[in-house]
Amino acid sequence: LIRNAQSSLDLQYYIVHDGISTRMLVDELLKAADRGVRVRILLDDTTSDGLDQIIATLAAHPKVQIRLFNPLHLGRSTGVTRAMGRVF
Repeated sequence: LIRNAQSSLDLQYYIVHDGISTRMLVDELLKAADRGVRVRILLDDTTSDGLDQIIATLAAHPKVQIRLFNPLHLGRSTGVTRAMGRVF
């Protein structure tokens, strides 16, 4: 579907981890953006740990928009901060 997109792609992900499939997806999204396709991505910030570099690479492209749902203003969440949230 990404390879055949002509005008826009809208994606929403709850959990994203760095790995082969994520890197392949990012590569295809950047190729689509290079073809002039508008790419919009909605990510849940609390479950997208460790993706800062990938997000920055995508966001640097003028045809890519990234929005974060549940943005953490104090930095990325960790297992420790999640556990502490349950304590208090």
